[in-house]
Amino acid sequence: MSLDDCSMQQLVAQLRTAHFQSYLLSRGWVETPSNQTDQRRFESGVEGGDGVYELYVPASPDVAKFQTRLLRNLHKLCDIEDREPAEIAREMVATPTNVEAPVFAPAGTRLRIQNSGSTPLRVEVEFPAREHTLYAQEAIELICGDGECLRIDRTEDAIIIRKP
Repeated sequence: MSLDDCSMQQLVAQLRTAHFQSYLLSRGWVETPSNQTDQRRFESGVEGGDGVYELYVPASPDVAKFQTRLLRNLHKLCDIEDREPAEIAREMVATPTNVEAPVFAPAGTRLRIQNSGSTPLRVEVEFPAREHTLYAQEAIELICGDGECLRIDRTEDAIIIRKP
């Protein structure tokens, strides 16, 4: 049976993490460290530099709801790429996969920000543009490029990270 004859359900049943990884990396996405051991994190800049797309792909078929999570990511890609899910899934399955070990961006400096207060704290990064709200005792890690200089400003309810 050719891939063109496969139903969406049959295509999703063939998908593996390596298919997503290979597909995303070939389109300029970057695999970055994930705080979740059962997930792989990928990001890609939004056209115009106005933000970042993020996808969290299950690390292995042993992860709970593996196929459901792959299908959700497939639908996110449909929105991002303006393509049909079956078209993307066929392309993934048809492309040989040879990438499996995590591939990370070049080494950089990790910046861990933790909200030790009792009220929400807004974390804003100017480039690439991102914003995140940290609730009490929540933390986030950012990775800065090697040798990259940052300016960190603290306001009453926010931390703003800028390039000088």
